[in-house]
Amino acid sequence: MKLVMNEIELVEDLIEKKGLGYDMTRQIPTYLAKYYFHQGYNRKDVYDKINMFMLANCPGYNAVLCREMVDKSISYAEKHPIVCVDGISVTENEIEKICALPAKRMRRVMFAYLCIAKFNYLVNEKTNYWVGTDDKDVFRLADVKLSEYNRDLMLHELHKLGYLGFSRAIDNLNVQVLIVDNESTPVLFVKSFDDIGAQWEMFCGESYVPCVRCGKYIKKTGNRKKYCHKCARLVNIEKTTERKNKKV
Repeated sequence: MKLVMNEIELVEDLIEKKGLGYDMTRQIPTYLAKYYFHQGYNRKDVYDKINMFMLANCPGYNAVLCREMVDKSISYAEKHPIVCVDGISVTENEIEKICALPAKRMRRVMFAYLCIAKFNYLVNEKTNYWVGTDDKDVFRLADVKLSEYNRDLMLHELHKLGYLGFSRAIDNLNVQVLIVDNESTPVLFVKSFDDIGAQWEMFCGESYVPCVRCGKYIKKTGNRKKYCHKCARLVNIEKTTERKNKKV
C-alpha cells in the first residue's frame, strides 16, 4: 500500500475526480473499502459500491475477473481501519542526529526512515518505530537512486552508527528507527510523504520549485526548469506529436 497520511481526503479526492490522475488502480478498491467501512456500510454494500465506482471510472475493469482482488481488498480493509493523520512532528534532536550523518544522500534516506517510523507509530503504537516498508521504496521516497548492493551498504552503515536496528530473524529485512526523540522541541511538521527527500532539502535551505504539470518538487536551477524529468519527457512527446499532426 502507498503511504498516505489522510486516506479520507485521498478517497474523497478520488471520488470527486472519478479516478483521474490516480495511477494505482489495484489499490483503489482497498482505499474505497476502508472509506465505506468507515462510513458504516456492511460488506455487501461495500462490495457493490466499489464495483460501481470501478466499472464507471476504471477502463478495462472486469467485475468477474477482478472479484478475487476486490474480495481481498475488502478483507484487508476489515482488519485495517482508515488512516487519518494530520502530519508528523520531527524534533530538534532528531534533526541534529540526521545532520550529523556524513553524506547528503544518507541524510535524505534517514529522514525518510524516521518519518515512516513515526507515522507507523501514530497509526499503531505496537509498531514501536519499526518501518515495515521495503528499502527500495524508502530510497525511492527519499529520491536516492542506488543499486541493491549500495542500499545494503548504507543501511549497514546506519546500523553501525546506531541509527537503525535490524530484526534478529535472518529472513526478516525490517528495520527499527533508533533516533526517535519525542521529548525534544518539534521543529518540522511533515504533512505528506510526497517528495520527502525534497522536503528535507528545503528544510536545509535548498531551493525547490513545483513541477508545473504534476506538482512534484524539483531543484531550482538557473535554466528556469519547469518540469520534473518524467513530465518533461511527456511534454516533449506531446509537442512532437502535435508538430507531426500539423504537418499532415
